[in-house]
Amino acid sequence: MTLTRYAYPATVAEAVALLGEDGSMAIAGGTAASNLPRLKSASLLVDVTRCGLDFIRPESDRLVIGAGVRVADLTVDKLGSSAEAAYLAQCASGISSTQIRNAITLGGNLAYGAAWSDLTIALLALDATVEIAGADGNKQVAIKDFCADAKKAIGKGLITSVSVALKPGIRAQYARFKITDTEIALMAMGVVLSIKDGVIADANVTIGGLCPRPVIAQKVIAALKGKPATEAVFAEAAALAPEDVTIAPNFRMDIPTRARILAVTLRRALVAAGEAQ
Repeated sequence: MTLTRYAYPATVAEAVALLGEDGSMAIAGGTAASNLPRLKSASLLVDVTRCGLDFIRPESDRLVIGAGVRVADLTVDKLGSSAEAAYLAQCASGISSTQIRNAITLGGNLAYGAAWSDLTIALLALDATVEIAGADGNKQVAIKDFCADAKKAIGKGLITSVSVALKPGIRAQYARFKITDTEIALMAMGVVLSIKDGVIADANVTIGGLCPRPVIAQKVIAALKGKPATEAVFAEAAALAPEDVTIAPNFRMDIPTRARILAVTLRRALVAAGEAQ
């Protein structure tokens, strides 16, 4: 199929109607479009940059971010003063280069569904909710379910926003390992802790970049909950991380080496989160 049309819908409703057509494909930043097999069969590109999705709404109990927000705009001064805002800003600031951050959108990063999509890994640790507009109306999808099959979750619809419930007193840290500053991370992880009276009351740890989809590190979480927030506990929990992930082969580094780096990087992230106020 040959590309024959390029549309600029002005509203989400118009975009959804166009995306319902056979051979259609949404585009925003465009940085990943050339890598998508669908582009080869697309006859209609639907540019959603004029649909009013570039909003950020810090509310009293949640943070709502439009799917059209550029990664470069995910900064503390725009996201607000919550721990969740600082964590997302930390994640966003380390994504690729300035030029790429100025192009990539939140919705595009989620929809692309790459193993190394940092925002997906970060939002999974925050138990975020993805809003998707479709022909039958809007639906709310838990990020965990979205990650299981992003293509199925989106269908012929359009991601419109992501919301994160704000939890008082959490401590969060995003970490990644990469060879150079601007390349894709070989591994990344999100850490969210709730510590009360020196004890880890709750925890969420996510890992990505090592397997096709980001995973929730269940063994690490189990080793943290109810334990004192000490470096020894963090080290013991981080050592279990390779058991939570089926590390895929990679030509740049062998599996045992990546497993060791994963444990070290996660230990440092847990310590940093534990020290955060």
